[in-house]
Amino acid sequence: MGYVLGSPKGHSMNFLIAHKDGEVVNIETSCIENHIIFPNKNFMVHTNHYIKPCKGFKDIKTNDYNPSTYIRLHRMEKLLSEMDDKIDIKDIQDILKDHFDHPFSVCLHDIDEFPPATIASKTCLSIVMDLSKQTISYIKGNPCQNPVERLDLTSFLNQ
Repeated sequence: MGYVLGSPKGHSMNFLIAHKDGEVVNIETSCIENHIIFPNKNFMVHTNHYIKPCKGFKDIKTNDYNPSTYIRLHRMEKLLSEMDDKIDIKDIQDILKDHFDHPFSVCLHDIDEFPPATIASKTCLSIVMDLSKQTISYIKGNPCQNPVERLDLTSFLNQ
């Protein structure tokens, strides 16, 4: 956390930091302020807006034409909550393929009927970390269309 909080910022970024012993923190950053968020359940979800209220600046996402970032956050939290702490990697990857409220779904596709300046979003990468197995499963682009790739971090993390 110290590296993230102590480094200068040129723009807004979000950092999800997790430890295999079960600790997780989400840090929303900007040039002006940082927000530290711990999970309120056994999972953490973040989409493309500030979850904590901004004090020193205005989050322009709240004026966005399409509020899909809020719907996607709610949808993922709802689906994860329904799993009663029996969540596995495949379940999470299925949630990332969710098309509820398409075209503004969790699995967000290019939207041809809107000008690019209006809706400049699509799913570029989906990541699921398994800290106990020390692996990262990721899907480049839309998870409903592309294969899962895996990184085994065992040797890197045990140096």
